[in-house]
Amino acid sequence: MQNTPNNPLFNDRYREKLFTALRLIILAAVVWFVVQALQQHRTGLLDIWQYAQASLTTGGICLLLLVLALTLLNWSLEALKWQALAAKIQPIHFREAFRGVLAGLSLNFATPASLGDYAGRIWNLKGDRRLENLGAIVLGNGVQFYVSLLGGTLAYGYFLGNVLPDSTAGHWVLLALLLAALVGGVWIAGRREAVPALFNRFSWLRPYGRFFRVMAQYSPREMARILGWATLRYAVFTVQFLLVLDIFGIPLPMADRLCVVSLVFFAKTAIPAFHFLSDLGVREFTALYFFGFYNVAPEAVVSATLTLWFVNILLPVGVGTVWLLRMRFGPAPVAQPITSE
Repeated sequence: MQNTPNNPLFNDRYREKLFTALRLIILAAVVWFVVQALQQHRTGLLDIWQYAQASLTTGGICLLLLVLALTLLNWSLEALKWQALAAKIQPIHFREAFRGVLAGLSLNFATPASLGDYAGRIWNLKGDRRLENLGAIVLGNGVQFYVSLLGGTLAYGYFLGNVLPDSTAGHWVLLALLLAALVGGVWIAGRREAVPALFNRFSWLRPYGRFFRVMAQYSPREMARILGWATLRYAVFTVQFLLVLDIFGIPLPMADRLCVVSLVFFAKTAIPAFHFLSDLGVREFTALYFFGFYNVAPEAVVSATLTLWFVNILLPVGVGTVWLLRMRFGPAPVAQPITSE
């Protein structure tokens, strides 16, 4: 068989190579920026380590323990949101939702573009309808993105008005686009029932339409509940970031700290992460960029973001990996009905 452009095998291999090259280029670019930013300020890994050790005084350790406690709350809120979303297809216990969330987080270390999040949650379910939860996962991620978009838009407006008053027209155009995206998000949320119909318009998409029918089945009250979980989770990891900034002595007014934290989280949400290293790189990139306007020491910024990543991502991944190793990847038994907790 010849490899021609019409050969699906050829196309799949070509796309995979292109995708691999693209993620390596982006990762290299992000790492290059971080290294250049540190070298520009004559900061190295040894400086970061020494700065972190000096910052972890008795008070700093107490704050770090509080950040650790909030990590449990952070992922518990995500599990509650996932539990509410999955209930339309298959009611699950909170502990099953929590296992699925952390298993998906662990799989993200080995898969591109957050595909592991989908796989971990679905594989943790039982029964033959678990794939129909794909639409529920997409909806949940969309709601969380919208909350981050709202925070990022407000922060960007504050940033342009107070930190970058001489900004060019391009900045204001970007702000207008973010505002338009907020309005568009409300419009899309009101037309969720059109998503399954969109799949039916194309014959090659029609077989997958059933996986997204669930998106149209949530009532306004249920959507408000899901939005509430997403907003609470956003508030929790905002508080975590602020506490970490206190640990490493980044002295900025609260409004400015909230601004930078919101912009960092929005960039992390909006910029595709091809794997866990690029996710970490995006966090470092945006934090160094925005804190640079306040002349904050780079070693303080890197120490803070690395600590937050370690506590909020790496530790839960370790727990999720344990559950992942015990997870069945073959056909699952049919789920038994459960009573509400």
